[in-house]
Formats: sequence, C-alpha cells, structure tokens
Amino acid sequence: TNTVHNGVICDACKLELNGLRLKCDQCYDYDLCLRCYRQKKVSKNHNIDHSVYAVGKYIKFFLYIKN
Repeated sequence: TNTVHNGVICDACKLELNGLRLKCDQCYDYDLCLRCYRQKKVSKNHNIDHSVYAVGKYIKFFLYIKN
C-alpha cells in the first residue's frame, strides 16, 4: 500500500501526496509527487536543478536525486 502523507500536497499538481514524497533540499516546504517530478513540473521559486530527497514508509535514509 502507498504511504499517505496527510495534509501534504504536491506543489506542482496540488493533489494530496500518496506514495513517494520528494522534498526539495533547497526550497522551504516544497514537495513533489513522483509523477510531477518525472515530468519535471515545477512551481513557485523551485528550480529543476535542485536536489531532492525521498520520504516514504520504507525509506529509512535520505536519497538525493540530482537531475
């Protein structure tokens, strides 16, 4: 089952996050769903070149992803 991140929305598509949550390492309070991340969608002052880390039920370490 997917992890539900209650009260957390994707800053690109504005839907509640389910499953993998990708947080920007440089922007304050900026989250993306995996779908928007893969489609390289951004909003606000977030830059596609910023590193992100994954947050989820089975992730016990920081995973840094750089485009």
